[in-house]
Amino acid sequence: MSLFSRKTQANQAVLGFLQHTPGPVTEASLRDLLAKKGVAVHKITLYRQLQQLARAGQVEVTRFADGVARYERVKAHHHHVVCRSCHRVEDVEVGEHLAGEERRVAKQLKFGQVTHALEFYGLCPSCQ
Repeated sequence: MSLFSRKTQANQAVLGFLQHTPGPVTEASLRDLLAKKGVAVHKITLYRQLQQLARAGQVEVTRFADGVARYERVKAHHHHVVCRSCHRVEDVEVGEHLAGEERRVAKQLKFGQVTHALEFYGLCPSCQ
């Protein structure tokens, strides 16, 4: 098997796993979860794969207040809720009115390409 084939298979395994996670995951937790599924990936190899997938626009990198990079498949605009205790992260949908606020801020301040980042923080059921 060629190096290219192995790399493609590893990328597909990573993308497949990220498709089914409820929110962004750290590289370390992704590596652990992949290992539990029988996919052994070296730390450096996984980091490089994640960076390559991010450059290709297939994976988003998100950093919250703790500064740790988390990865998830690119999907429709959404936000996150973060546990203040264990740092578990899950996706959460918020009303569409925020897109209108982006347009209002852009027009009012004459800014171009306005976006926003919004995270919610609380305690997950396991930490309550």
